[in-house]
Amino acid sequence: MQAIKNVISDVKKLGQEGKQLQANLAKLQKALPAVTEYQQEVTTLIDKWKFKDQHRLDRIQEIVEKLNKRFK
Repeated sequence: MQAIKNVISDVKKLGQEGKQLQANLAKLQKALPAVTEYQQEVTTLIDKWKFKDQHRLDRIQEIVEKLNKRFK
């Protein structure tokens, strides 16, 4: 009899956890557009930074290459 009560309790608990999982999935799906928008904004900022500083990065790379050749 106790085994049946444990099974019933476990099934109820599983049902509650399933409902909680569905609620959490709904929250995640609701948040997804904001996350996607944030990701796009970050990508845009990175692209702007790369474009803005590319000439500096190219110059630094030239200096590093010259130093590497010089000290080999």
